[in-house]
Amino acid sequence: MRLLVAEDDRALSLFLKRGLEADGHRVRCVSDGAAAVQAFFTDLPDLTVLDLNLPVKDGEQALAEMRAMDADLPILILTARQEVETRIRCLDLGADDLMLKPFSLHELRARCRMLLRRKREAKLVLKIGDLELDRLNRTARRGGEPIALTNKEFALMEHLVLHRG
Repeated sequence: MRLLVAEDDRALSLFLKRGLEADGHRVRCVSDGAAAVQAFFTDLPDLTVLDLNLPVKDGEQALAEMRAMDADLPILILTARQEVETRIRCLDLGADDLMLKPFSLHELRARCRMLLRRKREAKLVLKIGDLELDRLNRTARRGGEPIALTNKEFALMEHLVLHRG
């Protein structure tokens, strides 16, 4: 699986990268919110670990923009902010999970596995931008307009969407 880690603390970012790669993931690290949004848009990672205290663009802003792009890709917030209001706001903005720093790497890895498991189970409708593939009814839409595909074309499109990058 491809993971995106947005963390401005270089040592922590490297620690997360190594820990998540130990589970067999490919991890891309970025150090600011604008780069996180750009990487999310271009790479469509299977899971994003997002710090809130990021330079250039705050983590909450990045979260809102990521959710506007794709409502289904899991996002785990990692933050030192202790306020309950911040955690509630992040969950309301679309975060799938939230962990407070300091944290256990073992727990973070377990939460990532859980979110990725949930993602696989929920993928009956695949979305990339304005393209939607309904795997149950085997239909495709782009910008809300239906696309006529043969069974072989649908299977190929599905494979490309599932294995993008």
